[in-house]
Amino acid sequence: MNDALLQAAKDLGEALRASPIIQEHLQEIRESDAESEPGRLKARLEALYDDLVQRQAAGEILSGGEIDQYYDLERAVKQHPALARQAQALDRVQDLMTGTHDLLTNELGFSFMDLVK
Repeated sequence: MNDALLQAAKDLGEALRASPIIQEHLQEIRESDAESEPGRLKARLEALYDDLVQRQAAGEILSGGEIDQYYDLERAVKQHPALARQAQALDRVQDLMTGTHDLLTNELGFSFMDLVK
């Protein structure tokens, strides 16, 4: 890879990481990870999801109560204030990355998304 292009990519990565949007997201992650309740909620949801998927893949028919339990827990995760702030910050990061991709596409004349297809 061209050294100038590699340096430009590194500079872009550093600029993105330093952006207030990325820093806010990283701060929200640190804050939610520092609290035990959000971490426990996320871990319980992931474990329940994995269990249900594995059981269903093995041919087991899940009860309505088990599915309701999953959706109740998912709702609790989404409504937890620290996790909701983290999700909102992630939405802003995704918007930033989309805008960055669009800018690069316009400047370079090709889409990076086309390279991964």
